Amino acid sequence: MVGPPRIVTLDAVWRVSRVASTASTNADVAGAARAGEPEGYVLVADEQTAGRGRLGRSWSSPPGTSLSVSVLLRPAGPPATMWSWLPLLVGVATVEAVRAVSADDAVLKWPNDVLRDGRKLAGILVERVETPVGPAAVAGVGMNLAAAPEHAASLVDTGASRDRVLDAALSRVPESEPVVLFTHNPDIFPQVPARVSLTVAGPTHGGQVYLPGLGRPIVPSEYGERFAIGHVVEDGRHLFVSPGLGTSILPVRFLVPPEVSVLRLLSRPRPIGSLGR
Repeated sequence: MVGPPRIVTLDAVWRVSRVASTASTNADVAGAARAGEPEGYVLVADEQTAGRGRLGRSWSSPPGTSLSVSVLLRPAGPPATMWSWLPLLVGVATVEAVRAVSADDAVLKWPNDVLRDGRKLAGILVERVETPVGPAAVAGVGMNLAAAPEHAASLVDTGASRDRVLDAALSRVPESEPVVLFTHNPDIFPQVPARVSLTVAGPTHGGQVYLPGLGRPIVPSEYGERFAIGHVVEDGRHLFVSPGLGTSILPVRFLVPPEVSVLRLLSRPRPIGSLGR
């Protein structure tokens, strides 16, 4: 999830509501969001009769065969331009949850599918909802547990229960672990939460033009040369802006050669007993 993680015990962070049957958990949670429900509301359905997937595709889940769950998020720190990463982050959390219940062969197929043995195990749909108190995001996951349609996968051989998978999915990314954020626009860096260890952005194409003694007269950023290129450190937070390969404003580069950047990330030794990064 985007924003400072608040991963503690399941009951303290998430308010889980269970229903026997519903048309769509995403639609229900979106309605709750519009009615003022705060972040952390989780709806789990034993049966879903009119679920929705990406591109408006519909599907249903018979009783007791799958995990149908939707989570209400209200990211307060990151700007809405960063919300496009939510489906991928939800996908990563889902894969980690599946692996935690002994299905080590689960992989994420970008942007919204989880596969097992090359077959679809779960689908993800994240939707933005406008509410009276600001925008919210509804993250929905549908996963085959006890049965699967033809050419799909399930977790029937692992014996994983719905509650076990749900618990694992809602408790990923320990607070002591580093977070790396990828974005196209480096201008969001001042708003990135301190929880993020490194922000990788770009390209601004390094301003494309560098004039000795004058600097970079053309940079597609509201901060001018502040986040134009390379490694930036502000208040102990790290940003790397790639120079990139092409152009954006003028079809020319001058003294700013194209570059494919390779970053090597090394962990910092932690003092014994320390939980810091």
